[in-house]
This record gives sequence, structure tokens and C-alpha cells, in this order.
Amino acid sequence: MKRFLMGLYVAQVEAYVASVKRVEAMVGDTQNPLMVNLTTHPPAAGMLAQADRLAARKAGEKNPFVDPAALKTQLAQLQKNGEARVVVEKEKAKAAGK
Repeated sequence: MKRFLMGLYVAQVEAYVASVKRVEAMVGDTQNPLMVNLTTHPPAAGMLAQADRLAARKAGEKNPFVDPAALKTQLAQLQKNGEARVVVEKEKAKAAGK
């Protein structure tokens, strides 16, 4: 069972990296780009501070949630972390004989 799980983790992390790449493609879409990051992990994306800035913004000021550059930076970091984790999981699977 443990050997099976080690292989599963590799596939799971590879799927995560693929999903990050799909979101990066949506951000890079020239006709209808994704520009807002509403994550399921608000503190990790700085959403709490963004919400405070949104509440305090004045008419005509930029919406702090619309920040394509910050989104691209976050996605690049997520991809880097994910790819590093793939290496770790493959090493674990190899050590377990998977």
C-alpha cells in the first residue's frame, strides 16, 4: 500500500503543476486574460490586505484585486515550488521501490 501511495503522490503533484500551468496560460491570454486571483487560501495570496485596501480605496483608484503582475509572480512561485516537490516525491517513490 505504501508503495502505491508514493506513486500516487508523484501523479498528484504533477497534476498540481499542470494546473498551475493552465492558470498561467489563462493569465497570458491576450484576448481575455485572467487578472484576479481569488484563491481558497486568502492569507497566502495577500487577500486580507487587498480587502482592506479595497474597503479604503477612493473613487477612481485601482482595484487592488486586479493585479496581473502579482498574479504572474505568485504563479511562477507556485510552479517552482511544485516542480521541486515533484523531484522530492519521485525520490521518495524510487526509495520505496516504486
